[in-house]
Amino acid sequence: MIPTSELVLREHIFYLLNSSFISYNGIEKMYFIEPAGLELIQIIYVQAERRIVEYSDLTLKIE
Repeated sequence: MIPTSELVLREHIFYLLNSSFISYNGIEKMYFIEPAGLELIQIIYVQAERRIVEYSDLTLKIE
């Protein structure tokens, strides 16, 4: 049986891959942050720095 935290991580990775925020190289078995992912990280960082939202309260809606 797969632990719950691993299932949650797999689900998050699935959505990040589907939204082109990260990519996966199967030969090297490595994940890479794409330009859209870097922009997302910057948006999250700025929101947290301005104290607009805490990381634990952050909700992202990807369209």
